[in-house]
Amino acid sequence: MDSACLLFDADVAAYNKIGDKQRNNRYNDIVFITPPWREIYRNDTERDQSFDEAIRVYQRLEKWYHEHGYHIVVVPKDTVEKRATFILQNVFN
Repeated sequence: MDSACLLFDADVAAYNKIGDKQRNNRYNDIVFITPPWREIYRNDTERDQSFDEAIRVYQRLEKWYHEHGYHIVVVPKDTVEKRATFILQNVFN
């Protein structure tokens, strides 16, 4: 779904070719999102955007999911173990 949002923003005509499939073939209505976290944010060969860009992408994706009727669950800023437990508790409840 992240890719669909980014495709829509980059090329509406290309998105329109897959939009119906994306809307009609959901895997789940629940979306876990993780807000940007400055204290652990690092750039590397895969993550080349600035922290400010990460915030804008996060805000855009959050809006996209909301506009498309997904139930958004924000993963709290915590230890890896507690975040994993949080996700598992929400998946199996």
